[in-house]
Amino acid sequence: MPPKSKKAAKKPKKAPKKAKKRAPAKKKAPKARKTPKKPPEPRLTPDQKEELALLEMLAWRDRVVDALYPIQQKIWHLVRDKVSRRIAVKVPRRGGKTWCIASIMCRDAIGNPGSLYLYIALSKSSTQNIVLPILKELNLMYEWGGVFKEIKGIQTMVFPNGRLSPKDPYDGGSQIQLYGADREDLHDRLLGLKCRMVCVDEGAAWRSDLRYFVKQVIEPTLMDLRGFLFVVGAPGPILRGFFYDLTKPDHHCTEDAPREPGWAFEEWRTEDNPAVATEFEELKQEWAAADNTYKEKLWYRIQWCGEWLADLKDNVYDFDPEVHGIPSFKTASSAKYVMGMDTGWSAGMAYVVSTYDKSKHDKWVVLESDWCVQQNNDEIAAQINHYRDKYKSLLVVGDPNNAQLNNELRRRYKIPLLDAEKTDKKDWMRTINTDYQQGRIAIVGPETSNQALCTELVQLKKKFVRGGEQWEEHGDNHCGDAHLYAFRYCYQFLHRPKKPKPKHGTTAWLREKAAKLKEQRMKQVRQASRSRYRRSRWG
Repeated sequence: MPPKSKKAAKKPKKAPKKAKKRAPAKKKAPKARKTPKKPPEPRLTPDQKEELALLEMLAWRDRVVDALYPIQQKIWHLVRDKVSRRIAVKVPRRGGKTWCIASIMCRDAIGNPGSLYLYIALSKSSTQNIVLPILKELNLMYEWGGVFKEIKGIQTMVFPNGRLSPKDPYDGGSQIQLYGADREDLHDRLLGLKCRMVCVDEGAAWRSDLRYFVKQVIEPTLMDLRGFLFVVGAPGPILRGFFYDLTKPDHHCTEDAPREPGWAFEEWRTEDNPAVATEFEELKQEWAAADNTYKEKLWYRIQWCGEWLADLKDNVYDFDPEVHGIPSFKTASSAKYVMGMDTGWSAGMAYVVSTYDKSKHDKWVVLESDWCVQQNNDEIAAQINHYRDKYKSLLVVGDPNNAQLNNELRRRYKIPLLDAEKTDKKDWMRTINTDYQQGRIAIVGPETSNQALCTELVQLKKKFVRGGEQWEEHGDNHCGDAHLYAFRYCYQFLHRPKKPKPKHGTTAWLREKAAKLKEQRMKQVRQASRSRYRRSRWG
């Protein structure tokens, strides 16, 4: 076969492909504007980083004191700048003094791990109801991570130690311990402690000698760390005592009796506290609606304005520290001693030692008093024997309502004890008030040895019932009852003053001389008559 031609070898043409439909072009999004690049942060040197971390830490610590209002911050500035290590603060009710001191303590505790802080209130219930809730609120508000424990019977707030120890982050952390002044072993518990800061609350209401407690117990605990001491409280109706000497107004200060040296003093009023300003204004409006003269009342000026004023109205006893208080008293060998004792457990044991001397004077003098809480029988007997050793032939008069204790003291401890007379109590109150009014009663050391008694006598008020026809005792009356028991067994009213001797050579002197000679002659005659009678009868 002949070969095929090249044209014949060509393949047939393919059908043309159909053109694909193009999708509509997408609209391009507008290009975002380029943000200018931040300049690189300058590199900090190690010293600068350390300084910045320190400033941040200080700002974190100071949040709690920065939140205080300006008057409260003055207290913090005294501590921060170390202007004074002894600070007295006089603030009336609802002024925010407890919040202020608690905030300062917490701020200082965060910056000083391992330190010990003490807050001493009037009683254990005061610490639990007033101070402890404030500490818990501050801890929750500022997220410090503190925990609350009871260590050996003491309520304690423990801060983290700051080292984030995996075993115990609270080991070695700062502690704020809360004490009540009604603890019998308070002085013993504080001996040997090393504290950075101590606060004594309600200085005007202390029954014991606050000056002794501060000087002999508290100040030694602050010596090692050069710590700070606060004595705070509201004024009271007794213009005496250590807290009064710390906070008395300028017009009460004299050259002989100035304000206590070595202490810084700050004060403010309730209306200066912005946290309660609105509520306080509403309360004053209610008072004004009831009585427009409420601002002149002693209760308002003392409790809400912070003024030192003596309030002796409606007192059960007509005792005035300025009139009946004496610094000391010297007894003669012929003096008699009587101790009144009011018994109790939770209410406390009250002891009042008094003296009288009917051959020398007509005064009844209270030498010393004491008030102790939760004493057992051995402690009561030891204290009574202490007074018996100190005062010769001491007559002890006890409360007959606790017959079991009285019998135990007589039988087991061989203490002669009389049961006090409790009948006609208000009649005897009228009798003792008569002696108070006539100045026949004196109390030694109202702010020292008899502070417990004088505090009760001033604060014990009459509470009128049944339309004001009768009254009841309103307030603590333990030392007051004890001093009434002792008064009923004293006989100073039997004193008869000696007639003054007439001047030598006067007519009165001659008459007295003649009367003495006549009396001597009559005595001789009677003796001679008796001797003649005996001889004639017996030969």
